[in-house]
Amino acid sequence: LDYSFASVGALDAFLDMTLGADGFGDVDSTPSHRTAILLYGSYLGEVLRRTFGGAWEDDPDASDEIAAARVVLPSAVAVRPLQRMRVRLESGASYGLLRYLDATLDLIETREPASNADAWASFADALLRAGQPQAAMRLVERGLSLAPHHAGAENLLERCLLALGKTPRAAGGAPPRIRADAA
Repeated sequence: LDYSFASVGALDAFLDMTLGADGFGDVDSTPSHRTAILLYGSYLGEVLRRTFGGAWEDDPDASDEIAAARVVLPSAVAVRPLQRMRVRLESGASYGLLRYLDATLDLIETREPASNADAWASFADALLRAGQPQAAMRLVERGLSLAPHHAGAENLLERCLLALGKTPRAAGGAPPRIRADAA
């Protein structure tokens, strides 16, 4: 795990494989379930904090001690990754972590348009690797709107188009070069 959005997708896939589609049910039933909330939820929050900046703080609105922390991002968006992990572990795949990241990005953008094209490209890459090229394309376009010549986002756009069965073209009409390290 490398604190990237792609690693959150890998964590989500791991949870699907180990828990199945339905989750644990009541996560307060054992200490190991509570440990999983803290461990995986802290990782999820740290991915967001490292990507966007911000700080961990006590959550005055938390109703229990397990999920009594939040990450406040510079855009004044407060995210509650421990609470989200509780829901993910209880309810399963329908509360996937990539959906949570997507909703968090949307919330950040509505408060203050994100200026970090790298964050959009990172999440787009995770979605593309998860087999969601259409959703990845939307995020790549957001990143390119912030930094029109962002090499990583341009490469991701080409990969999205290829995944969608479209032939990407470079500026002169020639087929683009896709870097080997981006595959």
